[in-house]
Amino acid sequence: MSPAVYARELDNAFLTEKVVCRLFVFLVHYSGDRSDN
Repeated sequence: MSPAVYARELDNAFLTEKVVCRLFVFLVHYSGDRSDN
């Protein structure tokens, strides 16, 4: 695998991880707000 392709794959994995983390935090926050009511 060439360095450029490897870097792009790494970038994609990092972005996906960031999106999943953000989504997870949002879900936890949302369910926390709902359980308060």
